[in-house]
Amino acid sequence: MKTRLLTFLMILAALWCAPHASAQQYNWSERKVEYIKATIWKEVFQDKKKYAEHLLKSAAMEYTIAYEDYMEMVTEMMAEADTLAVVDTVCADDYYDYADSTVVDSAYAEDYYAYLDSTAVDTVSADYTYVPYDSIYSNEEYAAYLAQKMNDFNELLAKAEAGDTEAQVEVAVHYNEGDPIDKDPGKCFYWLDKALAGGNMKAALYMGLIYGEGYWGEPDYQSAYKYLKMAADSGLYQAKTLIGMFHFVGMCCEEDHEKAIRLWHEAAQNNEKLAKKLLHSVSELEN
Repeated sequence: MKTRLLTFLMILAALWCAPHASAQQYNWSERKVEYIKATIWKEVFQDKKKYAEHLLKSAAMEYTIAYEDYMEMVTEMMAEADTLAVVDTVCADDYYDYADSTVVDSAYAEDYYAYLDSTAVDTVSADYTYVPYDSIYSNEEYAAYLAQKMNDFNELLAKAEAGDTEAQVEVAVHYNEGDPIDKDPGKCFYWLDKALAGGNMKAALYMGLIYGEGYWGEPDYQSAYKYLKMAADSGLYQAKTLIGMFHFVGMCCEEDHEKAIRLWHEAAQNNEKLAKKLLHSVSELEN
């Protein structure tokens, strides 16, 4: 009996310590931390200035990956600047001459109308020729298809109006994406607020994504964090992954690397792909 009890307690202790142990398995050298911060600033918060700032800090500590990424960024910026300069020069010097000119590249002049009249299609691209979606159907069939989509939406809307919070979130998604109805941010937020008031935390997750991505204007990370935290606290692992990123860089909250890793582990245990990718990337970085 005592042996069983001891074994049981040991299992409990192992389970309790597992997330903390896994969060500590990485060597949090300062240069690695700065590199991961840079990546999150770029990929999640899309802030080039912060991205460059943290890359430089990491590169200054002789982190080769950071130095290479920084030089790649500088090269891209220089190429972009050169391109803009060339475009400006061409526009300034040649625009009016071009507009008045009747001289056209001979190959273009000779081949253009022949190309328009030709029914031949390059054999390599023949299988991948774009076909407009509505051309697949006759007018009657396409009209019936659109009518069915609208009928499905109206049925979903009826469920939402009856208080179904899952339907309310789905209706909000339709108004955000504009399918099959016109986009309407007001109605999108209206239905998300209704679902949230009904206790559906998917609404909080979606609200956080809308604010974070800036669907209806500039990104609002403060509001994104507020709603994503609500979703994460309720147990939604997708939100835990994102909140972990906020904590790792200290955006709208206290900077806490171990908490970020712990949240990513919790999400990964629920098979959340982005969390797994983050942990894999972190573990592969050199010390």
